[in-house]
Amino acid sequence: MATQWPPVAAAENVEHPQLQPEGNNQTMVETMTLCLNCSLADLCVDDNDPQNFLVPVGTCFNPLLIYPDSGDVWGEYDVLDECNYLSITRKIFSSTNATCSGEVTDEYHLPYDSCLGPFGAPRPWGVFTCKESIGRTVASSKTADRSKGTST
Repeated sequence: MATQWPPVAAAENVEHPQLQPEGNNQTMVETMTLCLNCSLADLCVDDNDPQNFLVPVGTCFNPLLIYPDSGDVWGEYDVLDECNYLSITRKIFSSTNATCSGEVTDEYHLPYDSCLGPFGAPRPWGVFTCKESIGRTVASSKTADRSKGTST
């Protein structure tokens, strides 16, 4: 059904080429969709109350600064996401001021178009995508704008 989301052990850390259209990862847009119900066939399409986040790519951020009303979803620590060929690499740092100046405390490889979790209540499952900012989907085969029912 769904894929567990454990930290990546050092031996499992496989490098993938970065998706850097026009030489800059900043042109990528990451969407993280959290939902209560997720299936491999439809991802979060049938969920009545998904929560979507447009996540910065290639730039350190502190989730509590850019999503202040989402404390139940995010932790207090700085995050750095990179869009790779097959997955998003998410690094969590010990710093809390959007500098990523502390140690990397956790690292995750989040495959595209998969039900990942459990993350915890109230929306335990997540689906991750990366797209070029011009709207073309990158490294994602089933990505769709679920709220409008249109594919990209």
